[in-house]
Amino acid sequence: MKSFKSYNRSLSDHLPFTQILRDTRPRACHRRNFNDVQHKEFSILVLLSDESLSTVLRTLTSIINSTPEKVLKEIIIVDYKKRNSLVVTTLHYLKPTYELLFKKVSIVSSFEGRLKAINKAVKSATGEYVVLLHAHLQLLPLWSEAMLLELNKQPRLMACFAADESSKDTLEQIEHIPWHTIGIVNWLSNSVNLYEIPPEEQKRRKDQLGEDIEAASVRTPTVIWNFCTISKDFFLELGGFDEGYHITDEYGAVEGENIDLSLRVWSCGGAVEWIPCAKLVPISVKYGSSAGFLATLEKNRKLNLKRLHSKWLNEEMTNFLLQFHPNLKELFYNTTEDVNELNKLSGDLKCTNFEHYYNSIAPMMPMIKDLRAVGYIKLKGTQWCIDILNHGGYGGGNPGIYSCHGGDTQLMYYLKNGWRIQTVYRKCLQPSIANPQVLGMEYCTSEIGGGEGWEYNVETQMLKSTATNTCIEIGNMRAEAEIYLADCNGNSKQIWEFQMILKE
Repeated sequence: MKSFKSYNRSLSDHLPFTQILRDTRPRACHRRNFNDVQHKEFSILVLLSDESLSTVLRTLTSIINSTPEKVLKEIIIVDYKKRNSLVVTTLHYLKPTYELLFKKVSIVSSFEGRLKAINKAVKSATGEYVVLLHAHLQLLPLWSEAMLLELNKQPRLMACFAADESSKDTLEQIEHIPWHTIGIVNWLSNSVNLYEIPPEEQKRRKDQLGEDIEAASVRTPTVIWNFCTISKDFFLELGGFDEGYHITDEYGAVEGENIDLSLRVWSCGGAVEWIPCAKLVPISVKYGSSAGFLATLEKNRKLNLKRLHSKWLNEEMTNFLLQFHPNLKELFYNTTEDVNELNKLSGDLKCTNFEHYYNSIAPMMPMIKDLRAVGYIKLKGTQWCIDILNHGGYGGGNPGIYSCHGGDTQLMYYLKNGWRIQTVYRKCLQPSIANPQVLGMEYCTSEIGGGEGWEYNVETQMLKSTATNTCIEIGNMRAEAEIYLADCNGNSKQIWEFQMILKE
């Protein structure tokens, strides 16, 4: 792995430490009154992951410039890689010269892995709240005030940042708005899918802030990163990060520990929310691409998927996973995960079980008992699959066809309830509202009926809409081509195979 290719370090070395960013927070954030916010002290942890010195100094400058002094208790640089030694040595050397920059900065070195290093740094922190950041980002104004506004109302809240990104090549800010998503766990891949905010959560936000809804916090079942603020005492009460996860340690990329921590927060009396008015801008770093690195990453993902199932899911769901991914059987049967101590901790804290989390916090994901079939839907005898393309988590757009790859954009759940075909983003396939002869996709409704129903005949292998009595038919055999609904005649362009059909 050649880390110097991960982003434009040479350009970083020529940019000022105080870089002017566009304030891309929602307009409603500018109308919020943060003057009366009760201040608490933050210990800000900055993970050092082989960034260049200029990038680290720019991150430290941004933290100091954007955080009120009475809130900023300390900045703890978490040094968990021995290859950081040159940067760490230089930081120690610069400390006496740049007292204003470094007066609240300390360095904690621990080379037993990223999660152990974070847990060690949290234990040494002296602030009431800990904030987890990386050393390749910058912060937008009033982030701490926006966090405290919510944390003061919910002391057991894990409050997480919204984000733009900085191009790895030009280091220019790329705006990501609006923040209209929640994170849902995909239990088949140990990943997080971004869903459009459900109507019930939108109603809660509107009831809270009315026309300023864009500034309201967003309750999310899980998060896609670890850019969050949480009470130090609550974090340690939960046991900190689970150090049993296998981490590739590449620029702080999450590998399942974010999912696990979110589950424990919700299950043990806390809550997880995005804070749209607290926004940061990380560099969109490129991770390693060597064969060795990718092999290690893939192995760790599988091990972490097993650990997630061992801790949270029942035997039925694990057996279902192994039916869906038979290549995981050897790993699951030949390795063990010691989760007894963590399970005991959950019992001592009287945490709720996974069923409560699923039913109350994340009811968007179908359970096994709800399914008729799952996986990709492939045109028989070809490598073309139905794909939601880039229209999944938010916004409009119709599905199309794409080469079968088995990723999340092709993962479909064929449900017994209403005979629906639901994507991982809680959108349901149905005839397009604009043109019923084209396959469309809309947010799944709570009512049974309407345009969401589909009949699949296992003998003819045709998929028929119960609303229009027409069948899904492929049009042009090219990537991203539209999919049509036509009279059911059984021609070769109407014959579809599900990846896995469940037995009744």
